[in-house]
Amino acid sequence: MVATTRPISWIKAARKDFENFPAPVQINALYALTVAADSAWPIM
Repeated sequence: MVATTRPISWIKAARKDFENFPAPVQINALYALTVAADSAWPIM
């Protein structure tokens, strides 16, 4: 079975703020949001 993750629904101001973060921070935040959306434990 293939897991599907819901796309992130952004509030315009939050997305604009997020896009101002450095790229490594964005990657880590998106990973954390994906883990939360999937209700899974992070792999570290």
